[in-house]
Amino acid sequence: MFPSIPEFPAAFLPLASSVAQTSTTTATTATTATTATTASIASPTLWWVTIAGVVALFVLDFLITRRPHEVSMGEAWRWSAFYVAVPVAFGVWLWQRYGGDQGLEFFTGYLVEKSLSVDNLFVFLLLLGAFAVPRELQQRVLLIGVAGALILRGIFIALGAGLIATFSWTFLLFGAILLATAIKVGRDAVRGADHSVDIGLPAHGAHPAPLLAGPDRVCRHAAVRPQ
Repeated sequence: MFPSIPEFPAAFLPLASSVAQTSTTTATTATTATTATTASIASPTLWWVTIAGVVALFVLDFLITRRPHEVSMGEAWRWSAFYVAVPVAFGVWLWQRYGGDQGLEFFTGYLVEKSLSVDNLFVFLLLLGAFAVPRELQQRVLLIGVAGALILRGIFIALGAGLIATFSWTFLLFGAILLATAIKVGRDAVRGADHSVDIGLPAHGAHPAPLLAGPDRVCRHAAVRPQ
């Protein structure tokens, strides 16, 4: 079972939200700007520029976080401001270049994604606390996790789009899975069931020792039973 979640520094919260949400929103900019109500502006050039921008941001993050350190409140605010300024500047350019309709659609999608990203904070806190990630390595671990999530999301979106294009009944299958999940969550909520997650530790009451030895390597440690 997950151990109790430690109190993380407040500086972690805005940084985590900005990195996860902004990277995801920037990667889907061209899709947000193309809807049935307006003319499509999607082009290979715009897609490549968007992808290159996301990759450049990740390279910058990896370079900056190569030396582990605990993120201060001031640093977190600066990063948050930067990751908000990037999509805002892109949206302003989009508005001026392609008109108000395209710009409004982009900012609408951005605000929706920003709101939905708040729940990611709880997932980050849960996982980092469960695996006892040291505070000075949390920024690095978070960045690697976001990069992996974007890659997997791209793979599954491509697979899902292919299935839907080939088999129209795939929509029904995905809908049935979502419906079954919602019913299960609703039943558990009514019964007051415990939603804690088992991470597969071998002994009851054991908790994971820190798994990270540095920003570039991972060590294997046996589970440690509380004394």
